[in-house]
Amino acid sequence: MAFCDKCGFELEDGDLFCAKCGHKMFGGETDEESEEPKHISKEILIKDLTEYKSALALKKTYSVKAKEPEDSGLFGSKDRELLKHTFIKFYWPYLVAAPIAYFVIAVSIAVFGVLVESLFLTSAAYLVAFIVAAVILLVGRSKALQERDSANYEVMEHNKRVRDRKKEREDIDGIERKLRKAQNTIDKYEDLIPVKYRNETSLNTIIRQLKLTDAKTIEEVIAKMK
Repeated sequence: MAFCDKCGFELEDGDLFCAKCGHKMFGGETDEESEEPKHISKEILIKDLTEYKSALALKKTYSVKAKEPEDSGLFGSKDRELLKHTFIKFYWPYLVAAPIAYFVIAVSIAVFGVLVESLFLTSAAYLVAFIVAAVILLVGRSKALQERDSANYEVMEHNKRVRDRKKEREDIDGIERKLRKAQNTIDKYEDLIPVKYRNETSLNTIIRQLKLTDAKTIEEVIAKMK
């Protein structure tokens, strides 16, 4: 008594395929050494052909997709997200300019006031310098906010592209896994199909004939197709 080493189904003596899952059984013999003809149920054959046809279609689709990222990368292998810019990065020049302007204006006006002996100019020097420094700080704050927001928008757009690129890589990894799975399926069923009939149109015809006629093997269907 023999059992399928894939699903455990009980086999008849001489069976080379499991009648339940279609798994090819070798036992102690190779296909060439066995004198028994291959035995596989019609239902399993239709299932295998359908799975084989789907694998061929998947291979065709994923083979194309798997090649796309190599030529469409946005940043190459150094994809990384950028940190957002802080307000102080754009505001610090104004923070430096304001006290400098205050000092220069206050001293200049005060000295001029002393030279022309104007008490008013000397007294007003500090007020004028304060107003100029305040204007620099206020205008600088507005400009710094605009520059920061503009720079951060570019950062966010960059980061979005990086995330999209990483997701694209993950998708490609998934595609490559499916491609390997499709190829494994193709390798599993390749010996069932003559090369001439390894295309979707021929496979559809063979599957349809197996379902609608009394043909039980691929060879019988192909003989009728000729």
